Amino acid sequence: MNNISFKEDHISQIPALQLLQKLGYTYLSPEKALELRGGKTNHVLLEPILRKQLEEINSMIHK
Repeated sequence: MNNISFKEDHISQIPALQLLQKLGYTYLSPEKALELRGGKTNHVLLEPILRKQLEEINSMIHK
């Protein structure tokens, strides 16, 4: 018997996550993402990460 799965997480989500990780992205667990949103599920941005990246980008411009 063939063990083909047609569940969405098996055929699209997991391969997409694996590809993004190979490209250098870091997977955040749902708990960590919620923590970075300040515990607010209606917040989209991960402000601590955004702030850090903006500081890094802006410091390159001024050098």
